[in-house]
Amino acid sequence: MGFSKEDLQDIFYNNNGVCYHCHHILVLEYYGKRVFGGWCVDHRNPSSRGGVDDLRNWRPSCYPCNEEKNDKTTYEYGKRQRQPPFLRDY
Repeated sequence: MGFSKEDLQDIFYNNNGVCYHCHHILVLEYYGKRVFGGWCVDHRNPSSRGGVDDLRNWRPSCYPCNEEKNDKTTYEYGKRQRQPPFLRDY
C-alpha cells in the first residue's frame, strides 16, 4: 500500500518518532530504508488477520521489530522487546 506524505507524518509523529515496539529512535526521512533509524508502517492488527488500512491501525516500526512481529497482533507480539535495538540486524 502506498502512503501519502501526510499519512507518513501522522504515523511517525503520533508515536513521537520512535518504534512502537522497542522505542528505537526513527528518522522521518528514512521511511522505507533499511538503515539505522529506518522504518516502515506496521499494522497493529495485521491485514492478513482482518486489520484495516486506517491511521488507528498503523504504527511506525523499525525493520527488525516489523519482521519479527510478522503477522502477530501487537498484543501477541508484546509491545516491549528485551533486546536493545542497536544489537539487531538491519
